[in-house]
Amino acid sequence: MTVRQYIRNSWDKSLRTRGHRPDGIALPYPYNSPCAEGIFDEFYYWDTCFTNKGLIADGKYEDALHNVLNMAYLIDRYGYMPNAAVTGMLNRSQPPLFGVMVRDIMPYAGTQEKQALIEALEREYRFWMSRRLLPSGLNRYGNSADKETKLLMADEAERRLSRSFDGVDRETLGGNILAECESGWDFSPRFGFHCMDYAPIDLNSLLYLYEQMLADYLPDKRGEFLSAAVRRKERLYKYCFDGTKLTDAIPGGAPTKVTSAACALPFVVGLSNDRGALLSVVRRLEHEHGIAACEETDDSAVCQWGYPNMWAPLVWFVYCALVNAGLLDDSERIGQKYLSTVEQSFGDTGKLWEKYDAVRGGKATVNEYTETEMLGWTAGVYNAIYDELNQ
Repeated sequence: MTVRQYIRNSWDKSLRTRGHRPDGIALPYPYNSPCAEGIFDEFYYWDTCFTNKGLIADGKYEDALHNVLNMAYLIDRYGYMPNAAVTGMLNRSQPPLFGVMVRDIMPYAGTQEKQALIEALEREYRFWMSRRLLPSGLNRYGNSADKETKLLMADEAERRLSRSFDGVDRETLGGNILAECESGWDFSPRFGFHCMDYAPIDLNSLLYLYEQMLADYLPDKRGEFLSAAVRRKERLYKYCFDGTKLTDAIPGGAPTKVTSAACALPFVVGLSNDRGALLSVVRRLEHEHGIAACEETDDSAVCQWGYPNMWAPLVWFVYCALVNAGLLDDSERIGQKYLSTVEQSFGDTGKLWEKYDAVRGGKATVNEYTETEMLGWTAGVYNAIYDELNQ
């Protein structure tokens, strides 16, 4: 059985009406969980964006549409898309990829559905602009958790990372940990556990995309959103440009010294088209078996969203950035490395996995929890790249 056949045969096994958690939020439509079998069986935010790419590639348009409509329902109900459809995760969101999902599903949506999705898109944008704003005018990741939850998350981070955070205010630490959970990169060397202080380049790139999309979808507000996009670009180059590329930075301070796959996002959304800058990012992240989440650092903390782990959504961002920059030989090389690594591991284990090792190949060995059999974004990105390279 090929990987593509396995994926096609497994989609229906990932369909759920509810997961195993008792605090699950009821949804109007069935949804695709990240795992056909496994611990992640709830409706998650940014996982679903990449799952949908795989569903659309396999012609499962109704399932993909239901996922997006479920998300619109949650945004309408709460004003934002939670990390997952469980009450225990209402204190945070995740990277705003609802816009990408809307753009992907528009050809398969009816008139009323399109209108509902556009309204949800604007409402989610307003959440980020009202609840996650830095004094610089750029956006940050954050949370709305109470003190007890923040303290528990500080303990959780120490357990998962097998390290102690000494000499810090634990409530502040817990808030930063939850913000890093909202980033989706829990945990990585990107923010040095001060996530709430940073203007993350992936978040601000995605909101730049939202401003462009809303300018197109809402002609009566076109001027407002185009002006917002211009201001964001100016602020990003003022605060988040390290002399070569746009990257994470604390506005008014120095940009991060860690190159990560998030640096591909400006090229995905049109904030930059500097081929040399993009290739410098790729050179720092590319290894024999693919793209690592971050370059190797001297930090003694080993984080799963760092070197040497390769995650499907980050591969997709780098791949798309290279395509958009017209670097097609490079995009094909990166895409083929991902396909080959997934295929080789599938041949060895008969399964897809949440993350892989970009240096040694095979499933990842740097894990902060039990290694997880996957369908979700691993399958979605595999399908999307496979189709593009084989058309």
